[in-house]
Amino acid sequence: MPTALSTSPGTPCTGGKLGNTDVYLRAVPSDADGGNVVGEFSLWPTGGATTVRNVTVSSGVQARTLFLKSSLTDGVTYNWRVRTKDSDGAASGYSATCSFTVDKTLPTADVDVTSTQYPAQDPAGTIVSTVPAGIPGQFTINAKGNTDVVGFYVGIDTDTPSRYIAANAPGGTATVTMTPTRSGPGFVAVKTWDGVNPSASVDTDHAFFATAPAGPQAGRGDSCFDRCVGRVVWRCGVGVRGGVGVGCYLPLW
Repeated sequence: MPTALSTSPGTPCTGGKLGNTDVYLRAVPSDADGGNVVGEFSLWPTGGATTVRNVTVSSGVQARTLFLKSSLTDGVTYNWRVRTKDSDGAASGYSATCSFTVDKTLPTADVDVTSTQYPAQDPAGTIVSTVPAGIPGQFTINAKGNTDVVGFYVGIDTDTPSRYIAANAPGGTATVTMTPTRSGPGFVAVKTWDGVNPSASVDTDHAFFATAPAGPQAGRGDSCFDRCVGRVVWRCGVGVRGGVGVGCYLPLW
């Protein structure tokens, strides 16, 4: 009888969710006589027809078969099991039956972001950060009760946020420390995570204005140049998101 049944991405044999992804079924078939054996994989949706795949490997070596996401239906629970067949066609008993449920529904990227250090800028532009750029700030991300969301991918001034932080509960909040590296306009980028899928879109509604460090600073429209503030080199350059002006940032070198 085959052993070490598993899926990739991983789920418990007793059931779990898999996202909008291709799925490998894996097991280790073996025979006391050694040689080549066949792992016979059976997969079926609850109440539906069975698909059988035969994979030949050496005895004791992992066999695996791939089911493309296009062949799996959203919201359906699939069951699967494996048995071993030797070179003579003799078959073992079936393994335990495992299952997983497909969840292709992506969460929405609708969150609230608050920060004491880098509050949301008002339409008049009078609200600015309480600390200068280069100083860490705390940002609280709120899923607003959407219980599909269990965590967030976050970043600053990026359309591909990659830092993950778990929510304190489904639909809850998470607080993360991040450091804006340039003065001027900036934004917090958030993708939501439902445990198996990220949101397709990015929430960038939290726009802020980071003040410049103390010392001589270029104003909007001034020429760009490098300058030192204390012992920290700040470099200025045009390139702020959604507006015109000079922003200062900490060079990453």
